[in-house]
Formats: sequence, C-alpha cells, structure tokens
Amino acid sequence: MYKVITIIIAIIFLASCASLPIYKSINESEYNKETIYSGYDANSRLRWLVTNDSLNLYLRLGSDNPATITKILNIGMQIYIDSTAKKKEGLYINYPVYETDEISKKDNNKISLRNTIDERNVKLSLMLQKTSKTIKYVKADEIHLFNALDKNADIFASLNSDNNGNLQYFVKIPFKLITKTKLKLLSIGINIEGFDIEMPENKNEESNMFNTNRNINRRHSRDDSSFEKQPELAKDIDIWFKVNLTN
Repeated sequence: MYKVITIIIAIIFLASCASLPIYKSINESEYNKETIYSGYDANSRLRWLVTNDSLNLYLRLGSDNPATITKILNIGMQIYIDSTAKKKEGLYINYPVYETDEISKKDNNKISLRNTIDERNVKLSLMLQKTSKTIKYVKADEIHLFNALDKNADIFASLNSDNNGNLQYFVKIPFKLITKTKLKLLSIGINIEGFDIEMPENKNEESNMFNTNRNINRRHSRDDSSFEKQPELAKDIDIWFKVNLTN
C-alpha cells in the first residue's frame, strides 16, 4: 500500500512539473527592438520575453489589453522567480506596488482605460505618473526596497507606453539575488489581482475617475447593483512558465 501511495504522489508531482510550458531565453546582447516576444497569454493579452547574460535575468512584458493594463497600474504585479523550476512563491518582485489607503489617499481615484487610442494614451500617461517608484524584493519573507529610478541599483524596473497606448514593462534582477548556484532552468510566475470598478452615482458625471474595491474576498459592502459588471477586471491573472537559460 505504501508503494502505491508513493507512486501516485510521484506521478502527481511529475505531472505538475511537466504542465508548465518551457521557453528559451536569449542572450541580452542579442536583444533589440525588433525582437519578437516568445510567450503569450490569450486571456490577458500579456506577452513576455526572457533574456539573460552571465550576471542578470531580464524580463520584458507587454500588453494591449486595457483591462490588464488597468489592473497592473492600479493594483500592482508580482513577478515570482523559482530557481527549482517549480511553482514556489518564496521569491518575488512586486512592481508596481499597490498603494493602500494608509500609504496614499490616491487609492480612491483609479483610472480605467477605455475609449479611443488618444484618450487611452492620455489616461495611461496619467497612470504612469501616479505609479509608485518603489520596487519591493521579497525572499523568504525578507523585504528589501529599491528605487525604480535608480538604474545603478541591483534591481531595476521600468514602465512605459508606446504610441498606441500599450504598456511595456521591464525588470532586471541579478542571479546572485536568486540563488548562489549556477542556473540552467527556472520558472517564472506573473500574478496580477483583479478588482471591481464602482460606477459613480451620477451616471452622467463627466469624469474618468472611478472608485475601486480591491475585491480581495470578492465581497462588496454595498448592493451589487451599484457595480458595473466587468469580468476582465475582476478576474485574477496567474501565469507560470519555465525558462531554459542561455549560456
């Protein structure tokens, strides 16, 4: 009976490991603006590219989905890096960082990306200006903070937009902050929480500002009829994949 249980556990473990898609990293020196993203998630329209050199791991993300961009800039994003190539969440980078009411009173003035490309560009520009410049690096529950404006810091991250109102994300993290051993394979997780947008009581009010509820437990303190149903915004994004590092 013990052998049977052991075999079942082994099968489940192998199946869970094999379920993650695998991408090949390219050398950072070979990257240019024409380089094509290697991975894509159809639901969030989030695409990614992983590069590396001997010292650092680089991750580039992009999305043209207003709901995904709105969630990233309003709620924040966690990038998990697991040196065991599984789905462990012990090490992650949180950027942008979600600002609670205790930290910032801007929490009740979130912007939703909609309408024409020109209007989206204006809104995205405003959102990028308000985004926290703090990078939170967490490993084994130890928290270290970095300044996103400091290109000489160990961890560097940036958020930009293109002419079409699409978001571009970049982060660099040294291998020395991931593990002490040389890596050939790792896994990366991208987590973005969903939230609900509460519509203003005056529907005709000329405003692009919406109150938000972080929707951690998917509960509302008010009647659900006061909320606009937006499944894309309420849904979490949780993506994991493996990466074969280049030599």
